Amino acid sequence: MKASVLLLSALILVISVTISTFALSLDPRLYGYEALAINYFPQIVMSFSSFINLVLFFISGAFLLDTKRAFFSELMDSSAIALLVTNYLNFGLIALYSKALVYPVPLFMITSSNYNSISLDWGQVVIILEIIKYRKKISSMLRH
Repeated sequence: MKASVLLLSALILVISVTISTFALSLDPRLYGYEALAINYFPQIVMSFSSFINLVLFFISGAFLLDTKRAFFSELMDSSAIALLVTNYLNFGLIALYSKALVYPVPLFMITSSNYNSISLDWGQVVIILEIIKYRKKISSMLRH
């Protein structure tokens, strides 16, 4: 992996988290069953940051399909790394703040606490798309 991809992913991560602090939330403090205030603002910021990185991933992928330039390939890889960091940090914050159990299953994440939910795990989708992108390099590495 190139150092430029890691630097660009760190820059994308910082910018997306900074922009995400402006995410609108109707009420970041919600009350649970025990009448304790739970602050959901960190999860809102990480969710919105993951969304920004996901949109950047798909936009750079669309440009890569059209132009085949190396910059868009690096931008796609960098936004994928930033998305993985924010996505799984978000699930960690959900488990930490709401005391939920988070179960990763193929392509989905199941959270279980006072409520149960199943959501599509975009991190796993991005990993699959990156493997498809590099399938020729991976298969040639496995042959040697």
